[in-house]
Amino acid sequence: MQDGRFVILKTPVAPSPLPAELAALERELEMGRMLEVEGIVRHLALVPHGRSCTLVLEDCVKAGWGTC
Repeated sequence: MQDGRFVILKTPVAPSPLPAELAALERELEMGRMLEVEGIVRHLALVPHGRSCTLVLEDCVKAGWGTC
């Protein structure tokens, strides 16, 4: 991310994923944002690109926090 945070990127393998795969990523983002609990990775964004999208998750281990 442009703010210098370490992140994990989760994206479908297929260049043109099925609508159900994209909807699953959207649901994961929504559910992840509802869970503001220590030990749960923060869900930051869903970034569209072409016919696909990428879920952006906080990488708290890489950032040196040990756990989330």
